Amino acid sequence: MSRTATALRLGLREYARTPVLLALFAFLPVYFVAVFASVAPSTLVPVHLPGGGTVTRATADAVVVLVAPIVTALVVGITGLFVLRATADADSRLVIAGYDVRSVVFARFGVLAVVALVETIVTVAVALAFVSPDHLGGFALGILLAGATYGAVGVAVGVVLDRLSGVYVMLFGPTLDVFLFQNPMTGSTSDVAALLPGHYASELVVAGAFAGDLPVESLGWGLVYLLGVGVVAGWAFVRSARPA
Repeated sequence: MSRTATALRLGLREYARTPVLLALFAFLPVYFVAVFASVAPSTLVPVHLPGGGTVTRATADAVVVLVAPIVTALVVGITGLFVLRATADADSRLVIAGYDVRSVVFARFGVLAVVALVETIVTVAVALAFVSPDHLGGFALGILLAGATYGAVGVAVGVVLDRLSGVYVMLFGPTLDVFLFQNPMTGSTSDVAALLPGHYASELVVAGAFAGDLPVESLGWGLVYLLGVGVVAGWAFVRSARPA
């Protein structure tokens, strides 16, 4: 555990020394949420709730609820990509120096977990300036799930794409996923929507914001989905940590 803690501390220190990641971490929630909330019209729109039912809310509120998980997914997803691409050599050296591969992998997952948790807190704090969720816990949990899931996806993307291409994928992926396929303001949903990383997280966010309850089924399936992509991310970390 001491070696895992040391590797985690070094990973967080490396994150703090990356200006691009720090800028995304601090800037994106304020920019995205505030700008979208400001430009969205105040007209009322129907919002379709998970499991059935419809409520009427201001367009600005619905847009903020859509943007919040996207922001966290973007930041943590890009972090996952950068962590894999930037630490591969360092991880291999740690293993050569006597670190167990599992300790290194747990430390990298720890970095993602810390970033996802803190980014969720920041995003929720900014969102609360514009909306009042009916179930704050479900709202925050959905945003955290979106970040964690896309963090693991970012790690997997880093295996097959270089940093520049991966950044483009992690910028457009969550945005298209949530805005196009998970949008609760549209009455029809595609069969593809349930297969995408943002599906269950979006259901939690929408239900927490407008339904006032916590859809346990969405939470359960969301955790199963997270476990699946987490296994892939773990394989990617192990692959990068093992000396060539």
